Amino acid sequence: MKGSGMDTAATRRGWGRWFSGLCLALMLGGCASVFSAQVTRYQQWPENTQGATYWIEPDATQRNNLQFQTYADTVRAALGPTGLVEAQSAGAARFTVHMEYDSPLEREWRQEFVDPYMYPGFYGPYAGFHHPRWGWGMGPAIQTVAVDVYRLTLSVRIDDRVQQGREVYRATAVASSRRDQLGAAMPYLARALFDRFPGRNGQVIEVRYPVE
Repeated sequence: MKGSGMDTAATRRGWGRWFSGLCLALMLGGCASVFSAQVTRYQQWPENTQGATYWIEPDATQRNNLQFQTYADTVRAALGPTGLVEAQSAGAARFTVHMEYDSPLEREWRQEFVDPYMYPGFYGPYAGFHHPRWGWGMGPAIQTVAVDVYRLTLSVRIDDRVQQGREVYRATAVASSRRDQLGAAMPYLARALFDRFPGRNGQVIEVRYPVE
């Protein structure tokens, strides 16, 4: 019985150290925000395009639209490192760039840590607390919950006039957010679209950038 008590105390101390370390990691993680997105791309990019010109062409609903003009500026900035140069007019451009963007609200299931102080039975750093799966006992409180998230999405399609308007690049970047903040995410989504451009055809990549 004495050994069992010692084992229980050691277990409690181990969980206490684990939980304290988790809290510290979460606090540190909150200090350095990171933007994460998934990029899906398809490409048949032509060779020898360094210095080639492009033009961002709005569709009928995007003309004279201040939101489109603002988002187009972020795409221009992201296109710079690719070596393409913006043309003076649509007719002077080799490549035509089309943009689409949206932030639909969707529901998904996530596993989240639950504040242990919400459960009776947590009396100190080394005491047990309730977990929906384990019942009364030791362990971190994790539960699966339904959350509403915004799918922050930016897509581009690039057509090549030299190839009779053939599509040569298509990419979509998607990030999730609990708030509808598409404008704030747009510079990062645009950057993600051309990360390691042009990439491989049919490629799906995860990108992460520190939030400035």
